[in-house]
Amino acid sequence: MSTFGLPKNERLSSKKDISYLFDEGAFFNTASGRLRSGYVLVPSEFPGFYAKTAFIVPKKSGKAFWRNRLRRLLKEAYRLNKHILSPAEIFPGYIYHIVLINIFFRQQKHPTLRLSDVSDDVIELLSAIRDSGKRISSNSNR
Repeated sequence: MSTFGLPKNERLSSKKDISYLFDEGAFFNTASGRLRSGYVLVPSEFPGFYAKTAFIVPKKSGKAFWRNRLRRLLKEAYRLNKHILSPAEIFPGYIYHIVLINIFFRQQKHPTLRLSDVSDDVIELLSAIRDSGKRISSNSNR
């Protein structure tokens, strides 16, 4: 896995995988209430990468060009900070399935968005996922 890339095999796109994530995953909100994240650890079929991620921006957020901009910013913030989820901190043979969901930003309230608007929240969510994964890992070693 490249350090700052987001190749296709690191994107969560299977309907089955996304349904499983929403059914069985653990969810977190940021302290600011802007973003929500969910994750689940699943057995890995392919060694070499440790997270697959989906980005969701609902239609009620705004028009298509604005939603696409927010989705691009979420992807960029994730791509630059995915090193927070280091592969040494999860079980061997398992990967994270992660979803990042917009629950606050609306086009009417935030007509112009910048990377700095979302990056702190993405960092907070990735840290929460990492810390939660450490707890799961330490509980299973007992």
